[in-house]
Amino acid sequence: MNCYILWSCKLFLTELTKIITSKFRFPYMIQRFGAILIFYKPYVIWSFGVTLFLMAFKSNLVVIFIAKLFLIAFLWYFLSETTAKRKLLFYKNLGISTFKLFSTLFIIDIFITSLIFKLIDVFI
Repeated sequence: MNCYILWSCKLFLTELTKIITSKFRFPYMIQRFGAILIFYKPYVIWSFGVTLFLMAFKSNLVVIFIAKLFLIAFLWYFLSETTAKRKLLFYKNLGISTFKLFSTLFIIDIFITSLIFKLIDVFI
């Protein structure tokens, strides 16, 4: 009985690995992630500036994360309510929903912010 369970788990993991690393799916995921990074590129300088500004006032990391969340929410509102919504059409055609786009931006931004925060804490 245990051998059968182990064998079926191994078979399941093997099939799951094949699906994830398929020749057709993996490059498509990389392309979508690259498209999200291209969308983030103009906003990275603003994000870095906000991080440094808040760190100058000795803000806590949680306060910086909350500020970044509000900035991402403002960016979403700005892009969805103005004529700049045409930028979002490209990502919808790629199969990236607006929620997925902005949540991925937030996660990337949090990762970069925490790295900056830790580097500045270590060296200053």
